[in-house]
Amino acid sequence: MKEAYTYKRSIRTLKTIFIYLMVSQLEAFVEHNNEYKGKLTFIVNKFNNNMTNVTDYVIELLKKTDLLACFDKWRKENASKNLNFAYWDMIIQEY
Repeated sequence: MKEAYTYKRSIRTLKTIFIYLMVSQLEAFVEHNNEYKGKLTFIVNKFNNNMTNVTDYVIELLKKTDLLACFDKWRKENASKNLNFAYWDMIIQEY
């Protein structure tokens, strides 16, 4: 029984680390690209206000903007300049 508890605890820890890395990367993206701050704030507000079918709505909203393309371009540029960024970006993308 102790192994199950340890396994669940390990999974929770990994999820927490992943969320922290992803949020840190998004914060760095917003700091570097202030013009997207309004769009991201709008998306977060929609997410917080409407919890039913939110994922589908947010995905459609993101597809309608150039935000994802710009984020991918920013990630690739930073990964090519910084080996540490490239490593953690790989961890985030593979998870």
